[in-house]
Amino acid sequence: MANLAQEHPIYKLAAEISHNDEEILKDISACICETKKYFKEHREYEWRGMENFDDYEESEVRWIGMVDVLFEGNYVYECDYKYKEELEDFLIQLGGLNGSFYILERRNGRRYNTLPLEEDWFDEEGDISTWCAIIDEKWAEYQMCVGGIDIDSDSYVMFPCALDSLAKLQKYAEQSGYSIDYARNL
Repeated sequence: MANLAQEHPIYKLAAEISHNDEEILKDISACICETKKYFKEHREYEWRGMENFDDYEESEVRWIGMVDVLFEGNYVYECDYKYKEELEDFLIQLGGLNGSFYILERRNGRRYNTLPLEEDWFDEEGDISTWCAIIDEKWAEYQMCVGGIDIDSDSYVMFPCALDSLAKLQKYAEQSGYSIDYARNL
């Protein structure tokens, strides 16, 4: 089962975003290899209004399953673009993601986030796309950006992303019939 899943572009996406987190990849493997069973066992689909497996393409169930697994693992941040996101909440959520520690610094045996994320960079009245563009500009020297997963809804799904990973993620997403881009472009 795991070998079959490892060849799937959704598995490769999740591996790249989660930096090969074993727990994440175990769940992704189950979602890919036993999609209908996985759907029935995970209420997260119902929370998204997906109640009947037969109403959806298997690829869509897998794509949404991947987003939910990454969200539960704290690798992506999802928020509704219809509602005004508070800047402070946005920065706390994005800065607290596991992927924010991609660039590490060790002091006294502890891990610190060295990707800067400072409130004074932003206009509080701005929107998420504008904020993501500012972050991309500030993180460019670290070869990082804010990636975005398109789930064809009124939500932003964002994650810290190495620039050299973005093209790879876009290719895997395209192979799955979906898209990933800079979050500012969603």
